[in-house]
Amino acid sequence: MADHKMIVVPILGADPQAEGSASEFAHWLNTLQNYFAAHETEPTAAMQLSVLQSKVHHTVYKTISRFETYDTALAELTRLYVKKRSAVHGRHQLSQRRQQPSESIDRFAQELRYLLADCVQDVRTHEQVQDDLLRDAFISGISSGVLRLRLLEVAELTFTEALRLARVYTDAREQLTAYDHPRVVAGTSQLARPERATAEDTEEDQTPTTAEPLGAPEADSASCLTAAAAARPRTARYAKCYFCGNRQHPRSECPAREATCHLCST
Repeated sequence: MADHKMIVVPILGADPQAEGSASEFAHWLNTLQNYFAAHETEPTAAMQLSVLQSKVHHTVYKTISRFETYDTALAELTRLYVKKRSAVHGRHQLSQRRQQPSESIDRFAQELRYLLADCVQDVRTHEQVQDDLLRDAFISGISSGVLRLRLLEVAELTFTEALRLARVYTDAREQLTAYDHPRVVAGTSQLARPERATAEDTEEDQTPTTAEPLGAPEADSASCLTAAAAARPRTARYAKCYFCGNRQHPRSECPAREATCHLCST
């Protein structure tokens, strides 16, 4: 057994969102566990928590300072650094990986092994492998990019579940189109809209409804003609007949064509 004093546990200070932080955390955790295993006597839980807190950067310590046990603090660090990736995306990256111009064969093979770790997370049976292949081909071949995004958001996804979610999405899209059309009145082809008063209704409402008293005498005909003439809008002036003073007309139709003028005797 190696002496625990010879094992140096580095300070964990990587940003959980930075690329490669998961690998750095895995190396740090492995070193920490080897450090505890190298002790002649099993360390207590309080000692493990104390060592863990002393081996993280102060920015990382803020996230685990509220935990009172080693197991809960370690579980929080694992949640922060270890992101469970989609196996579908991992297989896609593995299939699309190409050797770079300046990359050696050994380096390229090692990178493929790294990518493979995101694809194979446990031992798979023959039926499970077939299901994975169907699921990958289904997600890769669907025409809707939005649906593909929704399926990739599910970490643990089987082909049956992917098919069910796709059907739900398709049905919801078809139902959504019903909300995009205007509402139609039942039994007619007219769009529903509030009833508006017609011009006739408006004029009818504005007409005064005062009634004349019973037995009122009829108005003089001359007075009625005068009132009607006054109510008519004024029009442009017309030329008058020289003889009768009325509106200009042919001489043969003039009522004064055979009359004698008493002023000029013509």
